Amino acid sequence: MDNQEQNELAYQCAVLSVEAYSRHHDLSRINHTLLNVYDKSHTQAIVTTNGKQKFLAYRGSESAKDFLNDLKYVKTDWKHGGRIHAGFKDAYGVLDVKEDVDFVTGHSLGAALAILRLSEREAKAGFVFGCPRVGNSKFAKTVKCPVFRYENHLDVVTHIPPPTSILQIIHSVRNLRKPTLFKHIGKQIVLSGYRHSSDNYEEGALKILSDMRA
Repeated sequence: MDNQEQNELAYQCAVLSVEAYSRHHDLSRINHTLLNVYDKSHTQAIVTTNGKQKFLAYRGSESAKDFLNDLKYVKTDWKHGGRIHAGFKDAYGVLDVKEDVDFVTGHSLGAALAILRLSEREAKAGFVFGCPRVGNSKFAKTVKCPVFRYENHLDVVTHIPPPTSILQIIHSVRNLRKPTLFKHIGKQIVLSGYRHSSDNYEEGALKILSDMRA
Protein backbone atom coordinates (compact mmCIF):
# COMPACT_ATOMS: atom_id res chain seq x y z
CA MET A 1 0.00 0.00 0.00
CA ASP A 2 1.58 3.30 -1.09
CA ASN A 3 1.07 6.65 0.66
CA GLN A 4 -1.61 7.83 -1.75
CA GLU A 5 -3.73 4.73 -1.27
CA GLN A 6 -3.21 4.87 2.49
CA ASN A 7 -4.33 8.50 2.65
CA GLU A 8 -7.34 7.86 0.42
CA LEU A 9 -8.43 4.94 2.58
CA ALA A 10 -7.74 6.85 5.80
CA TYR A 11 -10.08 9.65 4.75
CA GLN A 12 -12.82 7.19 3.77
CA CYS A 13 -12.42 5.46 7.12
CA ALA A 14 -12.44 8.75 9.04
CA VAL A 15 -15.76 9.66 7.39
CA LEU A 16 -17.18 6.22 8.17
CA SER A 17 -16.08 6.58 11.79
CA VAL A 18 -18.07 9.83 11.95
CA GLU A 19 -21.09 8.39 10.17
CA ALA A 20 -21.18 5.34 12.44
CA TYR A 21 -22.55 7.74 15.08
CA SER A 22 -25.38 8.92 12.83
CA ARG A 23 -28.80 7.41 12.26
CA HIS A 24 -28.87 8.75 8.70
CA HIS A 25 -25.41 7.73 7.46
CA ASP A 26 -24.65 10.38 4.84
CA LEU A 27 -21.95 8.66 2.77
CA SER A 28 -22.20 10.90 -0.28
CA ARG A 29 -18.92 12.74 0.33
CA ILE A 30 -16.97 9.50 -0.15
CA ASN A 31 -19.34 7.83 -2.65
CA HIS A 32 -20.02 4.84 -0.43
CA THR A 33 -23.16 2.72 -0.32
CA LEU A 34 -24.57 1.43 2.95
CA LEU A 35 -24.86 -2.36 2.97
CA ASN A 36 -25.74 -3.28 6.55
CA VAL A 37 -26.39 -1.77 9.96
CA TYR A 38 -25.74 -3.67 13.18
CA ASP A 39 -27.32 -2.36 16.37
CA LYS A 40 -27.66 -4.22 19.65
CA SER A 41 -27.46 -3.18 23.30
CA HIS A 42 -25.82 0.21 22.61
CA THR A 43 -23.15 -1.27 20.33
CA GLN A 44 -23.43 -0.34 16.67
CA ALA A 45 -21.55 -0.88 13.42
CA ILE A 46 -22.09 -0.22 9.73
CA VAL A 47 -20.86 -2.03 6.63
CA THR A 48 -20.37 -0.04 3.43
CA THR A 49 -18.78 -0.33 0.01
CA ASN A 50 -17.09 2.05 -2.41
CA GLY A 51 -17.93 -0.32 -5.25
CA LYS A 52 -14.64 -2.19 -5.04
CA GLN A 53 -13.97 -2.74 -1.34
CA LYS A 54 -16.03 -3.39 1.79
CA PHE A 55 -15.60 -1.45 5.03
CA LEU A 56 -16.72 -2.15 8.58
CA ALA A 57 -16.99 0.83 10.95
CA TYR A 58 -17.77 0.52 14.64
CA ARG A 59 -19.49 3.31 16.54
CA GLY A 60 -17.49 4.79 19.39
CA SER A 61 -17.80 7.23 22.30
CA GLU A 62 -17.97 10.79 21.01
CA SER A 63 -17.32 12.33 24.42
CA ALA A 64 -13.93 11.74 26.03
CA LYS A 65 -15.58 12.49 29.39
CA ASP A 66 -18.18 9.75 28.90
CA PHE A 67 -15.45 7.37 27.77
CA LEU A 68 -13.45 8.03 30.93
CA ASN A 69 -16.50 7.69 33.17
CA ASP A 70 -17.31 4.24 31.75
CA LEU A 71 -13.77 2.91 31.71
CA LYS A 72 -12.68 -0.14 33.69
CA TYR A 73 -8.96 -0.81 33.56
CA VAL A 74 -8.88 -4.49 34.47
CA LYS A 75 -7.85 -7.10 31.90
CA THR A 76 -9.41 -10.41 30.99
CA ASP A 77 -8.36 -13.34 28.81
CA TRP A 78 -8.87 -13.05 25.04
CA LYS A 79 -9.80 -16.26 23.25
CA HIS A 80 -7.20 -15.71 20.52
CA GLY A 81 -4.36 -15.02 22.94
CA GLY A 82 -3.21 -12.44 25.42
CA ARG A 83 -5.15 -10.24 27.82
CA ILE A 84 -7.46 -7.37 26.89
CA HIS A 85 -9.54 -4.62 28.47
CA ALA A 86 -12.58 -6.30 30.06
CA GLY A 87 -15.02 -3.55 29.05
CA PHE A 88 -13.95 -3.66 25.40
CA LYS A 89 -14.43 -7.43 25.37
CA ASP A 90 -17.96 -7.06 26.72
CA ALA A 91 -18.88 -4.43 24.11
CA TYR A 92 -17.37 -6.43 21.26
CA GLY A 93 -19.23 -9.60 22.25
CA VAL A 94 -22.61 -7.91 21.79
CA LEU A 95 -22.34 -7.80 17.98
CA ASP A 96 -21.67 -10.81 15.78
CA VAL A 97 -20.53 -9.36 12.46
CA LYS A 98 -19.61 -12.45 10.46
CA GLU A 99 -19.34 -10.96 6.97
CA ASP A 100 -15.87 -10.53 5.54
CA VAL A 101 -14.64 -7.00 4.80
CA ASP A 102 -11.50 -5.44 3.38
CA PHE A 103 -10.98 -2.66 5.93
CA VAL A 104 -12.05 -2.11 9.54
CA THR A 105 -12.27 1.24 11.26
CA GLY A 106 -13.65 3.10 14.24
CA HIS A 107 -13.19 6.07 16.54
CA SER A 108 -12.67 5.92 20.31
CA LEU A 109 -14.46 2.84 21.67
CA GLY A 110 -15.17 1.97 18.03
CA ALA A 111 -11.42 1.93 17.38
CA ALA A 112 -10.92 -0.55 20.22
CA LEU A 113 -13.67 -2.77 18.81
CA ALA A 114 -12.04 -2.55 15.38
CA ILE A 115 -8.78 -3.83 16.88
CA LEU A 116 -10.59 -6.79 18.45
CA ARG A 117 -12.25 -7.56 15.14
CA LEU A 118 -8.86 -7.56 13.40
CA SER A 119 -7.58 -10.03 15.96
CA GLU A 120 -10.52 -12.34 15.30
CA ARG A 121 -10.97 -11.89 11.53
CA GLU A 122 -8.09 -10.68 9.40
CA ALA A 123 -8.60 -7.86 6.90
CA LYS A 124 -6.34 -6.00 4.51
CA ALA A 125 -5.77 -3.23 7.09
CA GLY A 126 -7.26 -1.35 9.98
CA PHE A 127 -7.58 2.45 10.27
CA VAL A 128 -8.36 3.63 13.81
CA PHE A 129 -8.86 7.13 15.21
CA GLY A 130 -8.45 8.22 18.82
CA CYS A 131 -7.77 4.63 19.83
CA PRO A 132 -7.17 3.63 23.45
CA ARG A 133 -4.81 0.84 24.46
CA VAL A 134 -6.70 -2.44 24.01
CA GLY A 135 -4.54 -5.27 25.38
CA ASN A 136 -1.11 -6.49 26.30
CA SER A 137 1.87 -7.40 24.11
CA LYS A 138 0.76 -11.02 23.70
CA PHE A 139 -2.61 -9.81 22.44
CA ALA A 140 -0.89 -7.40 20.03
CA LYS A 141 0.71 -10.38 18.28
CA THR A 142 -2.75 -11.74 17.37
CA VAL A 143 -3.32 -8.81 14.98
CA LYS A 144 -1.56 -9.83 11.78
CA CYS A 145 -2.59 -7.11 9.30
CA PRO A 146 -1.32 -3.52 9.13
CA VAL A 147 -2.97 -1.09 11.55
CA PHE A 148 -2.74 2.68 11.05
CA ARG A 149 -3.43 4.48 14.33
CA TYR A 150 -4.30 8.17 13.92
CA GLU A 151 -4.00 10.51 16.89
CA ASN A 152 -4.87 14.14 17.45
CA HIS A 153 -2.92 16.40 19.78
CA LEU A 154 -4.27 16.50 23.35
CA ASP A 155 -6.56 13.52 22.84
CA VAL A 156 -6.61 12.01 26.32
CA VAL A 157 -8.28 8.79 25.14
CA THR A 158 -5.14 7.77 23.23
CA HIS A 159 -3.28 7.66 26.57
CA ILE A 160 -5.66 5.29 28.36
CA PRO A 161 -5.82 2.82 29.87
CA PRO A 162 -2.40 3.58 31.35
CA PRO A 163 0.18 0.83 30.76
CA THR A 164 -0.45 -0.21 34.35
CA SER A 165 -2.19 1.07 37.48
CA ILE A 166 -2.73 0.15 41.13
CA LEU A 167 -6.14 -1.32 40.20
CA GLN A 168 -4.59 -3.52 37.51
CA ILE A 169 -1.85 -4.74 39.85
CA ILE A 170 -4.33 -5.54 42.63
CA HIS A 171 -6.57 -7.40 40.19
CA SER A 172 -3.61 -9.44 38.90
CA VAL A 173 -2.39 -10.33 42.38
CA ARG A 174 -5.87 -11.37 43.53
CA ASN A 175 -6.11 -13.68 40.52
CA LEU A 176 -2.57 -15.03 41.02
CA ARG A 177 -1.36 -13.58 37.71
CA LYS A 178 1.78 -11.73 36.78
CA PRO A 179 0.83 -8.12 35.91
CA THR A 180 1.18 -7.25 32.22
CA LEU A 181 1.17 -3.87 30.49
CA PHE A 182 -1.39 -2.36 28.15
CA LYS A 183 0.27 -1.34 24.87
CA HIS A 184 -0.76 0.31 21.62
CA ILE A 185 -1.02 -1.57 18.34
CA GLY A 186 0.00 -0.39 14.88
CA LYS A 187 1.74 2.57 13.32
CA GLN A 188 1.11 5.90 15.04
CA ILE A 189 0.25 8.83 12.75
CA VAL A 190 -0.19 12.22 14.42
CA LEU A 191 -2.70 14.54 12.74
CA SER A 192 -2.86 18.32 12.86
CA GLY A 193 -6.08 18.46 14.90
CA TYR A 194 -6.74 18.64 18.60
CA ARG A 195 -8.76 16.63 21.11
CA HIS A 196 -11.08 13.67 20.73
CA SER A 197 -13.93 14.73 18.39
CA SER A 198 -14.48 12.39 15.44
CA ASP A 199 -15.17 15.45 13.26
CA ASN A 200 -11.69 16.74 14.10
CA TYR A 201 -10.23 13.44 12.99
CA GLU A 202 -12.10 13.65 9.69
CA GLU A 203 -10.74 17.15 9.13
CA GLY A 204 -7.21 15.99 9.88
CA ALA A 205 -7.43 13.05 7.47
CA LEU A 206 -8.84 15.33 4.79
CA LYS A 207 -5.99 17.81 5.29
CA ILE A 208 -3.39 15.09 4.68
CA LEU A 209 -5.22 14.01 1.54
CA SER A 210 -5.60 17.61 0.29
CA ASP A 211 -1.94 18.42 0.93
CA MET A 212 -0.94 15.31 -1.02
CA ARG A 213 -3.14 16.29 -3.96
CA ALA A 214 -1.96 19.92 -4.02
